[in-house]
Amino acid sequence: MDSSIRFVFFLLVFKAVNISQAFTPLPRFGHNTHLINNKIYYFGGKDLNGNFSRDFFYLNLPLTPTPQYLYASNSSKLPEFSLLNYTGDFEGQGTKGDFKNTVYKIRIDSNPIIIEQLDNTAAPSPRERLIPVTDMQGKIYFFGGWDGVGNDNTMYILDSNNAKWTMVKSNNAPDMIWNYAPILTDDGRILYISGNHLHEKKYAYMPFNSIPVFNINTNDWERIDTIINVPVGRAAHAAILAADKKRVIVYGGEINHTDYS
Repeated sequence: MDSSIRFVFFLLVFKAVNISQAFTPLPRFGHNTHLINNKIYYFGGKDLNGNFSRDFFYLNLPLTPTPQYLYASNSSKLPEFSLLNYTGDFEGQGTKGDFKNTVYKIRIDSNPIIIEQLDNTAAPSPRERLIPVTDMQGKIYFFGGWDGVGNDNTMYILDSNNAKWTMVKSNNAPDMIWNYAPILTDDGRILYISGNHLHEKKYAYMPFNSIPVFNINTNDWERIDTIINVPVGRAAHAAILAADKKRVIVYGGEINHTDYS
């Protein structure tokens, strides 16, 4: 696979190309950010009035004292998009704020860029607060997210090389979780660090003392039990694998809907 191609949350496939139209972006939130080689790409989001954007722009690295934003594309064919949800909120495809599971692949190895809508027949149902994980072979793993019901614990895998979906059902899969922090290890395991889930039909936080782990080599689930200095369960936090590959560093998050850690 071309090493200059990377995969991002909304299943956008980027290949770096120079399209130099300078502009000043408006303040926004819920957008996507992705680093490819020496460029930081930004896509979509909402402005302070809740309006959706199809802006697609980048910054060159290293940054200068007065960095200049450049358009990657201002095509009207780009979807209006916010990354607050699995496939995003869309305006112009139903009621504003609806969740859709439409899947687009966007390549920018040509000018103008190529926008392709993929088959979503086997895609997960629309949902929010889900974070996909991409391995080095270009497979993208979708688990959990809040769909209004909270009972789908299927792992959905999209092979971005051929746009094919695979569903993995397992008896030992965890409950559906959302607002978690996923970590992909070098040996091919995805750790799902805390997050929200339904416990006895009530909204709760996934505890840290038993971490669900999906093995991408075997397509099966296991658990890691922790017993020392276990943090309080939380949601919407950040987590990374430390450089020694032995520790997970967790920061922030919601612990009771109003308090943050």
